[in-house]
Amino acid sequence: MQISGFFICTAAVLIVGTMVAVVISRRESHRIRAIRALANRLKFRPVTPNGAERTTTSINLSQHREYAFLNVYSGVVSGMGVTFFDLACSQNSTEKLACDSMENTEITTRVKVHLKGQSLPHFILLPQMVMATMKHQLPKTTLITFPEDRTFDRDNILLGDDAGSIRRLFDSSALRAMFANNKTMCIEGKRDTITVYWRHMLLSANQLESLIERTVKVAGTMTHCTT
Repeated sequence: MQISGFFICTAAVLIVGTMVAVVISRRESHRIRAIRALANRLKFRPVTPNGAERTTTSINLSQHREYAFLNVYSGVVSGMGVTFFDLACSQNSTEKLACDSMENTEITTRVKVHLKGQSLPHFILLPQMVMATMKHQLPKTTLITFPEDRTFDRDNILLGDDAGSIRRLFDSSALRAMFANNKTMCIEGKRDTITVYWRHMLLSANQLESLIERTVKVAGTMTHCTT
């Protein structure tokens, strides 16, 4: 009887697990279709995953983590080159990325904007609330603060190597104001690109469209700050 009960419980767990997997798979299929529709509406073109890495150079990827680009599309918004994609990274430096099952894999939707003719210092801006979960992934860099803007320092962590150049870039109160009460948005800048994402979030088509609009606004403000 005990053995029979064990098999019944095991079967129940497997059935529930299968049902959950099916629901998740259907939701992801729906999300991908909606994202394709968004890309078509924005007149974005698909980019092969192999070519995505070459167009997303500002991403802070540890060389010890496996990663892959998924659902990559590129286009133009407000005169700026924009690429969006899902980035899958292994959560453990010793594990290989399992793109088929996404087990032990972190996936985030990211938007990259090309700032033509700009040369940004390499920086990473994070919400204070996600800092604890990313300490092990961040390079050893300088913390840049703005004592004159307590709201910005309260809500954000700004890191980089060239503190002087980064401070000059974020010296604009209009730019810092875009990150007031920031709880989700992360931004990485390097040379002529910025990449923006919501930490640990795989975005829906509606969320992605909102993030594209937000990223283009940030890029436009940064362009004015560097001219």
